[in-house]
Amino acid sequence: RLPTLKMDAVKGFFQKKSTDRRFKKAGRGRALGDNGDHPEDTSAAASSVEATGGPKLRDNKPLTAAALAAQRRLESQGDRGKPRNSSSSSSAQAAPSDSSTASPQAPASISSTSSSTPKASVPELQVKVVCPLSGDIVREMDQIQHLTVKFLELMETAPLDMSVKMIYTLCTDVELRQKCLDTLAKYVQNMIDNPTEPKFRRIRMGNKAFQERVAAVLGGVEFLQALGFSHVQEGEESFLVFEEDNFDMIDPALQLLKSDQTVRCKLYRDPRVYRVADGRSLAMRADLPVDFYSVTFDDVKKRHQHLTSQSEELQTLRTQVMREAQQNKSKRVYRFCLLRIRVNSDYVLQGIFESKDSLHAVYRFVCDSLAPDTATSFVLQTQHDRTRLEDTHDISLAKAQLVPTATLVPVGPPLQLNAAMIKAAEHFA
Repeated sequence: RLPTLKMDAVKGFFQKKSTDRRFKKAGRGRALGDNGDHPEDTSAAASSVEATGGPKLRDNKPLTAAALAAQRRLESQGDRGKPRNSSSSSSAQAAPSDSSTASPQAPASISSTSSSTPKASVPELQVKVVCPLSGDIVREMDQIQHLTVKFLELMETAPLDMSVKMIYTLCTDVELRQKCLDTLAKYVQNMIDNPTEPKFRRIRMGNKAFQERVAAVLGGVEFLQALGFSHVQEGEESFLVFEEDNFDMIDPALQLLKSDQTVRCKLYRDPRVYRVADGRSLAMRADLPVDFYSVTFDDVKKRHQHLTSQSEELQTLRTQVMREAQQNKSKRVYRFCLLRIRVNSDYVLQGIFESKDSLHAVYRFVCDSLAPDTATSFVLQTQHDRTRLEDTHDISLAKAQLVPTATLVPVGPPLQLNAAMIKAAEHFA
């Protein structure tokens, strides 16, 4: 039996060698549905790579057929994740794609239908404010830059008034702003109490307190210059010297410093009217702009305080009621709210509000958009759960759970918009 086992081993060895030889002669393999080159093209491609000085191995030898096939597989790995219809792959590869006539993401029937009814270009949704100094409508995120330019432009006509407004409006750090106002008020009060004392008419600009409290706030130095101080250079030191004998502006300047002169921009509602086609639902998607998610310096401080208190509460035992209250408190706070009111079956009214605005502001917004002969006695309710919202000043939009966006419908007969709103209506598809 031993010779028989040896013969079987020898036969298996030669069969394996024969199989390997036939496998190597078969050439490069192909994937299912691949219309690439034939195996005999591999040697030609390798020779062309060698002739053109193409990719080589580390020992400066040209790539072999197997290495070239591996390189091609690596290059084609980026397209493996894309979906492909195997039944129509050959026809899709044979037909050239024309991006100017058809969309690659939609059938030809849909693209032809949409091309016959073009949509009107809808302006980008942004949170805007109305500048009280010029009446311009600017973006809420750019209001500080806009107010700074307007303050500097009006500085020539009313320098004292504009400088105080700059301190109150442009300095967002409450503590620094109050230090600046207190320091300036002390300068003015010393001049009132000691009108003939020369030392109270000179301010050394290199003083540390002056640099940190007055010069660091935009409008502080401008206030002193508007009051009558002038810049004087004495050697290496710079001074602000009050050389006038007229003290008529001293008392009004002190009153300006003590009264709130903050310039507050009013939120622009950005009223828009959408005309809803017959048979379409009101399931309109609201793409909120980045303005809804912007935060201020005060928001960051509040967030820091909240995280600090949250870490302390995690170290103590709490009941379920306390945990639920903490979860409601940790919900994200939005500064603005986008509301849509379906006044009737054809038109939808849209406006932007602050989350702290009351429900009365929404009712007033709707009444200002209605036709003169339309009755204003109506009640609004939410569309998703039919919750009635009364016209009141006591409930804010955040408390009514309308933030960041909600759709409202009036209870009772349909409302009619005025002619200007209907004329500017945008078609919603």
